[in-house]
Amino acid sequence: MAPDSKARWRKEIDWLLSVTDHIVEFVPSMQHTNSVTMEIMVTRRQSDVSSNVPALKKLESVE
Repeated sequence: MAPDSKARWRKEIDWLLSVTDHIVEFVPSMQHTNSVTMEIMVTRRQSDVSSNVPALKKLESVE
């Protein structure tokens, strides 16, 4: 692949995968403040996205 095409391809893939940073789920977590413990909901990346995106990035980096 030509260097300019390769650079454009990587830029487009990074742009497309950036959306996955915002695919989240709410999970319970404990918060300790001033000797008060509360259960709150926090966000984390969905488990299917967390496992598949790194594999896709690894495949993409193979030349």
